[in-house]
Amino acid sequence: MFKQSIRPLVSTRLTFVRYNSSAAYTAAVSLLKGDLKKAMIAKDEMKKTAIRSMLSAIKNKEIDLKGKSADEYSLYDMYSKLISQRKDSINEFIANKRDDLVDKERGEMDIIKKYHGSVASVIGA
Repeated sequence: MFKQSIRPLVSTRLTFVRYNSSAAYTAAVSLLKGDLKKAMIAKDEMKKTAIRSMLSAIKNKEIDLKGKSADEYSLYDMYSKLISQRKDSINEFIANKRDDLVDKERGEMDIIKKYHGSVASVIGA
């Protein structure tokens, strides 16, 4: 009677594989997820926010591609776009004398540049 209602005590860990992505792309996304966990443990709010925005942009790009191949080149372009968005925001905040937001955006931009550089070294840009 109880055998059917008791769930197994051992849970299996599910691993999701992106079938339409290159190994470098998958490694970069895995690195981001690992660094997000480290930032959460260290309670580093700026790094956590920057990595979450990057993962969100990656997910949105994957949805837009609709099953097409995602590779490190698209990741490089996306990081470049995020950096240019941060630069535009910094210029607007400087014009409006919002120094607190300028510092926040510069910090996030520096974090994104670190990952941008790691992808650039993989693709040879």
